[in-house]
Amino acid sequence: SPSRGLGDVYKRQREYNINNAQDANIGITFPAMGIAETATLVQPMTSGSGRSVGLLPITHVAVLRRSTIYRRMSETMVELRKQYQNDPAGFPSAIVHISGPSSTADIELVRVVGVHGPVNITYIIVND
Repeated sequence: SPSRGLGDVYKRQREYNINNAQDANIGITFPAMGIAETATLVQPMTSGSGRSVGLLPITHVAVLRRSTIYRRMSETMVELRKQYQNDPAGFPSAIVHISGPSSTADIELVRVVGVHGPVNITYIIVND
C-alpha cells in the first residue's frame, strides 16, 4: 500500500537524521520560545521536526527571537494556548523543554554533568 511505503521512507529518514545528529559536534535549532527565569528553550515537536538536532550533538546552538522570550514557564503555556486555540488538532505531539546539560548524582552524591544531551549550549538572541 502507498501509505506503508511512506511510513518506511519516514522511518529511514528519521534514522538517518538521528545518526547524523549523534555524530555531529554542533546542532543548530530555532526554538519557538525561551524562558528567561531558567534559560529554558521551548521547542514544539511535530513529525517534521525532531529532537535529535538539539539533544544529541555535544554543542547546541539555539537562535531565538527576543520577542519570544518570556519571564516564566506559565507565560509560555499561555502563549501556546493562544497559538493553538483555534487549531487544537495542530497542537504538537510533544513540547520539549531544554534547560542545559543534564546532570545527575549517584548514591555517593557525586555530581556528573552531561550524562545525556548537549554538554554546551549557546544562545543567540536576535532582535526582531
